[in-house]
Amino acid sequence: MIKRKTSMYYKASPLEKMYYTIGIPQRYWKESEYCQEFYPIVKEYVAGKTKKYKTITQREQRKWFRKFTAERPKELLLPYLVGIGGEPTDDLALQAGFEIIKKAISLDFKQKHQFKTCIFNLGSIDKRELSLEEIPDVLLLFNITSESTNERIQLARDLLLECESSFRIIVISGSEPISFFQNKLRLSLTTAMFFNNITSMHLI
Repeated sequence: MIKRKTSMYYKASPLEKMYYTIGIPQRYWKESEYCQEFYPIVKEYVAGKTKKYKTITQREQRKWFRKFTAERPKELLLPYLVGIGGEPTDDLALQAGFEIIKKAISLDFKQKHQFKTCIFNLGSIDKRELSLEEIPDVLLLFNITSESTNERIQLARDLLLECESSFRIIVISGSEPISFFQNKLRLSLTTAMFFNNITSMHLI
């Protein structure tokens, strides 16, 4: 989505102008010291007739995040689906998602044209007016919760499926991503990350 240029745009650095144009809010232009302070996710699964649990640790989540934001992250060219959840708000989850997007913006994997990124605020787009002119390399969706309308959840699902060949990120507010994907989107994640904002802010 192309934004109308304001005085903020003209004061920004060349890279920040790219952030502005693609739709990253100014408060996320600089990296937060807390954007790698993940919270463990307990994943429930069934083996035979037995219900079991697996924990996705902070270390595992941090490892994935660092892969996606490395100097030349080849993963951003793969059809990954990444769910990033935040509780009680999505502020840190959004920061982490935008860090991955910012890495994609700053890279040029293709010699003849810029790496294509796309950000959608699911709360401010009308499905009737939505059309992707071309499939992006990296897609980020945000502004969705477990309490969102069926229409908004279906819109998110449609976009994720339409861009199934892309690296896709969806930021979920108020829920951990695995249960949200199982219960709401009914899609399989490549990896999941989760923030408990209150806990994260007090980590040493």
